[in-house]
Amino acid sequence: MRQPIDLSLVIGCYLVFGLAMLGPALVSVIDNEHSISQSFFYCGLLTILFSFMAQLASLSHKGQGRQAIAQFVALIIIFLTVPAIAAVPIKLALEVPTQAIDLYFEMVSCLTTTGASVLQGPIDLTPNGQSLPVAVIFWRAEVAWLGGLLIWLAAAAIFLPLGIGGFETTEPSSTPLSPLTGAVSDGLTKRGMIQLSFIYVGLTVILWLLLLVTGEAPIESLIAAMSTLSTSGITLNGGFSAASHQFLGEFFICVFFVFALSRWSLSLFRQGTLRMAYRVEREWSLALLFVFVCIVLVILFHHKDLAAIRTGADMTAMLEMMWGYIFSVLSFLTTTGFRSIHWESAVTFQTQDFVLFALMGMALIGGGVATTASGLKLLRVERLLRFGATELSHLAYPSSVPSQPHTARNLHDERFVIASIFVMLFFLLLALFALLLTLGGCDFVQAFILSISSLTNTGPLANAKLGWDFFHGELSSASKIFLCVAMIIGRLELLALLSLLNPRFFTQAKTGQSTA
Repeated sequence: MRQPIDLSLVIGCYLVFGLAMLGPALVSVIDNEHSISQSFFYCGLLTILFSFMAQLASLSHKGQGRQAIAQFVALIIIFLTVPAIAAVPIKLALEVPTQAIDLYFEMVSCLTTTGASVLQGPIDLTPNGQSLPVAVIFWRAEVAWLGGLLIWLAAAAIFLPLGIGGFETTEPSSTPLSPLTGAVSDGLTKRGMIQLSFIYVGLTVILWLLLLVTGEAPIESLIAAMSTLSTSGITLNGGFSAASHQFLGEFFICVFFVFALSRWSLSLFRQGTLRMAYRVEREWSLALLFVFVCIVLVILFHHKDLAAIRTGADMTAMLEMMWGYIFSVLSFLTTTGFRSIHWESAVTFQTQDFVLFALMGMALIGGGVATTASGLKLLRVERLLRFGATELSHLAYPSSVPSQPHTARNLHDERFVIASIFVMLFFLLLALFALLLTLGGCDFVQAFILSISSLTNTGPLANAKLGWDFFHGELSSASKIFLCVAMIIGRLELLALLSLLNPRFFTQAKTGQSTA
């Protein structure tokens, strides 16, 4: 039986984004840019009015809109239509002519928390040499922040009940729902959504206040806080460092990266207690392993410098170098894309190619399940590593008997098959989009890097690898369309989209069972 679309979810998102347009309007009033303020204010009022009219028109809709499958279809429509609505005030606010595909690309990049821009260059200049208004940059960060909240709520309300988006690799007992979430087929209740939203907003406010303590400007620190929680990597100056002149600011941002590495948020709702919330997840363990490997590589690359340390200044410089590596690894692992203020001193000419390649690998791995991070996800990588280690052990000792038979049996179940299928599909998509981008006018290196950047929703990766001279606005219209599709697929995941073609998916969604 065909499932209807959850219109209330779509209309609710339109209403939220209409209310959010009042934020840039207020920023413009503070900066005495009244024409820009009017653009955002009136567009916000029209969007709010349209949302109320659409809600009244949909009152006669009798479909089963609260089912998770209907919400998932609505989520796809949101990612396709909301960028067009969010692009209207930017079109009215900018004085220079801007193509529709550029505005749509900009908002798709923000909503999917990618952070790539065709309006804000890597040195904060538009193509005509004029600085991009602060209100427009704030709107980009706000759209990305709301996109992160949307995907965070969708993980609990849609992906978890349907067993997609990374939850297909989890044990059934590891994600039990509390009474806050209601029935599995109904997804997350309003109370659960409000509480998750409160956590998301509260974390953003806490990080904002911490950055204010370091001496950052209010608007700059707010954009950095929103970009950190949403993993969009958007900054006020168009660079790669959120805290441009403060080590303490980077430390606070690094602490908040942990929320993009694990299912910590959903653990608040497990069994209705907070006991599971403080347990170290497997994603955290793997992330710490990557950081440890980073430290080891730093010692190996700079062992001569370590041996030549004679003064406290030399020791300080070496610690700053190690911090630059650690911060950048965690940043790209969470698909945020910030680089440390000590990046230039940490990366030498001899190690530049290797370090950038390692950061690209971190972005491919991605963050945790049910987070704002994208990529392959740490949990899938952890599953495949365990499976590979077990198979190698069997090859080395074919007659060995596992000490825990149930562990060996679980390693060969459907969860590992699904994880391997997802990885295979991801790299097939990577090759496909690289081919399409070459047809759109990009060279091979650009096409390959842009495909990884879009599918992992790590926009700053393109400039990190291709250099400051690269600007997304110079791409052809066909390439921008391909990148829009890649960013949406990377955010929603191809395996979840392909599940819509499986009749079993609809049947299990109706009965409240997981596809895993």
